[in-house]
Amino acid sequence: MKPALAYLIFGLLTIVWGSNFILMKKASLAYGPVMISLIRVILGSTVLWAVFLVRERNWPFRRRDLPRLMVPALVGAAFPYSILPWLIERNGSGLIGMLIGLVPIMTILVSIPILGQWPGRRQFLGVAGGLAFLILLMRDSVRRDVSMGDMALAAVVPLCYATANTWIKKAFPDRSPLALSCAVLSLSAILLLPMVFLLPWPAIKDPGTAGWLIPTSALAANGVLATGAATLGFYLLIRDRGPLFAGLVAYLIPFGAIFWGWTDGEKVTPMQIISIAGILGMVALIEWENYRRLFRR
Repeated sequence: MKPALAYLIFGLLTIVWGSNFILMKKASLAYGPVMISLIRVILGSTVLWAVFLVRERNWPFRRRDLPRLMVPALVGAAFPYSILPWLIERNGSGLIGMLIGLVPIMTILVSIPILGQWPGRRQFLGVAGGLAFLILLMRDSVRRDVSMGDMALAAVVPLCYATANTWIKKAFPDRSPLALSCAVLSLSAILLLPMVFLLPWPAIKDPGTAGWLIPTSALAANGVLATGAATLGFYLLIRDRGPLFAGLVAYLIPFGAIFWGWTDGEKVTPMQIISIAGILGMVALIEWENYRRLFRR
């Protein structure tokens, strides 16, 4: 992959995933949280299955892999995808999107029990500092009528992503990322389908004067672009430029979420900006040596 194409994909991923939270907010005008999650994974998996059937076709998983695949399907997709629209509807897309910046810090924490990897001194300081800024963010949000329960649940989302990613690293270190993504999204759709009918949340809402066009378009973009095409682009960056370069996308997502939340009338406080900047600063501290090697190439 040429550098120009890599940076183009990087920029598009930043825009798409940074806009993902406002898309879920708009989709929630007419669709319930589980319905948003279900349609999202169905559309996303459809895109990835089409690419897989054209490019690879060699299915790397067997029946014995099913229990291990259920971990990322449930923890990394079905649960966080369902809870995010509900949290965004209650608290705004900007605030919830900020917390995605915690994924690298949470990854270090969950690597201790899953991979047996203990953080070094710099990583320990980065984790401690990041959690301190998280506490500041939660305190400021609670003062502004966001419940502590919602903030705690929102902080669980990056923990879920970190757990799923780390589990994949342990359980499937040599499997095709594209096939793995197809399997995880398909299994999460199977898990979510009965929940649409069993949970008390409404699957379909009355959008009122807003109409169906905006929420349906937002949900389609969330599935096809943010879940399907963006995942494919992310894996292309991992393959051709390495996971460190691709992982930089996650550090810019909160700023996109803040921007779109602000344009939609959400209040962004100075303490929120300070807190998320502090969290991302701690991530930079943890990854400093890796970044130096990356940009020396």
